Amino acid sequence: MKAFWFCVGLIAVIAWSGYWAWNDPGYIMIQHGSWSFEMTAFLGFWILMPVLLLGGTLVHWSLNLLTFPQGLKRWRQARKARMGRQALDQGLINYLVLRSGLGSQGLDKAAEAYGDSPVGALLYAEVLVEHGRQDEALKQLEDAEHRFPDRWELPALRCQRLFEMDQLEAAQSVLEHLRAQFPKATTLPLLEYLWAKSQEDWDQARQWLNKIRKQKRLPAAEIELLESEWHRHQLAEQLQSSSASLISGTTEMVLDPEQQQSLKKQTQKWWKQLPPGLQKNNDMRQAYLNALIRLGLNAQVIKEAKPWILEGQIHTLYPILKQLNPAESHLKAMLEWAEQQNSDSLQLLIAEQEMGLEQWPQAQQRLESLAQTDNRTAKELLLFLYLKTGQPMAAKQLASSQVNT
Repeated sequence: MKAFWFCVGLIAVIAWSGYWAWNDPGYIMIQHGSWSFEMTAFLGFWILMPVLLLGGTLVHWSLNLLTFPQGLKRWRQARKARMGRQALDQGLINYLVLRSGLGSQGLDKAAEAYGDSPVGALLYAEVLVEHGRQDEALKQLEDAEHRFPDRWELPALRCQRLFEMDQLEAAQSVLEHLRAQFPKATTLPLLEYLWAKSQEDWDQARQWLNKIRKQKRLPAAEIELLESEWHRHQLAEQLQSSSASLISGTTEMVLDPEQQQSLKKQTQKWWKQLPPGLQKNNDMRQAYLNALIRLGLNAQVIKEAKPWILEGQIHTLYPILKQLNPAESHLKAMLEWAEQQNSDSLQLLIAEQEMGLEQWPQAQQRLESLAQTDNRTAKELLLFLYLKTGQPMAAKQLASSQVNT
């Protein structure tokens, strides 16, 4: 855009000059003693312009010479920053190479490629974590904190890694340092959320979660993960049960009809109050269906799971649906699903229902078909079926093929 306006201005000046020279070029005479010089005003204007430009350039250079030390310092800083960016670019390349598993034998030499920069230290620490060397990564970050005490990213990442390793005392110490030295650090709300979660203070965790969402700094997928974690805890609280026994458990709760209906309403209310985005989250769907199974609401599980199965989510929901008690109604629904959205996981689910209902021929035919695709779970179920139905030779042959492969 600047070049465009410069060209427009230049054309305008040339046009004005031509008009001036054509109509009234003017007259200039310079005289000194016996010496005189005559020219048109038009020509004098174009001689004067380069002289003024040259004079301005000389003045600019003279001023630069007066500020040379400061200028040299700025040039050195710019050069250092440029070299740092080049080192960081090289570090990023090496990070991606190491992360992909290429050249991992040279991991000990990789630190040199990252240069002496805080971002390089962060990247190198991440590489160490990806290779299972968490303790070395923490040491790397701690050393970098001493070299770059003004960068909050280094203690923040170390604090996050300590939370992941369940080293809560060390994480609390680093978190207190961040609160005191870097109260406006971008990731401080996330670390505060992790601390509140570790202390089972879910009300406080919710407040920090709201701040994280308002920040819009974390990727949407990570925010959704935190949201789902908090809502799963809410489900456990509403059903007056611990998260471990309700959501992760597999044993059906013993409830009277009144309790069952009350908890069913609470569970469905919890689900309906979830944001639409979280209702599409597989972890949340699993938690919801698992809660219904624990409440003995198998028919409700079949009803709720149907649209998700038809979306192609059977692989994700298979670990939950396999907990369903064998029933003709369950088997009928699954066979209907298979007509619209067939998959190996759904066929396994049907076969398990058939085995639970002692429909051995149908289950055997289904599992033998799946075993031909080298499905390990199908082969294990088929081996059990052979032994259960008195087919020792078939079981021996299948076991031998398993050992050979």
